[in-house]
Amino acid sequence: GVALLINSVLLYLVLWKSSKDIGNYRYLLFAFVFNDIFFTIIHAVTQPIACTYGDAFIIFATGVWSSLLSISYYAATFSQTMPLLMHLFIYRFIAMTMCWGSFYLYAPDPESLEYLKPFFVGEYAGFDYLAQLYW
Repeated sequence: GVALLINSVLLYLVLWKSSKDIGNYRYLLFAFVFNDIFFTIIHAVTQPIACTYGDAFIIFATGVWSSLLSISYYAATFSQTMPLLMHLFIYRFIAMTMCWGSFYLYAPDPESLEYLKPFFVGEYAGFDYLAQLYW
C-alpha cells in the first residue's frame, strides 16, 4: 500500500508538476514510476516465493493469481527495472557530458576562482584540482 501511495504521488509530480526544463527525461521517469506501480500490483496478487535446492532456483506464486503466466509477468516486471535504470543513467550521462557538459554549466568564473584560491591552497591542498573546482 505504501509503495502504491508513494509511486502515485511521484507519478502525479512527474506528469503535472514537473517543469518543462527537464524535457524528455520526464518520459523516462514516467516509465520508471509506471513500472514500479505495475510491479507492486503484480507482486501483491502473485505473492511469489523463491526456493532453492542445490543449483536449482524456483519461483512460484502463492497469491490470488497463481499460474505460470503470473510468474512470467512477475519476472518480466522485476527484470524490467534494470534496463530502465540503465536508460536513466545513460540519459543523465549524455545530458551532463555531451550536450554542454557539466563544466560549461557549473564552471566558476575567474573572479570566483581568485576569491577561493587561498581557501583551496591552505585548507584543501591535497585534493584533486577538479574536486576543489567543483566544490
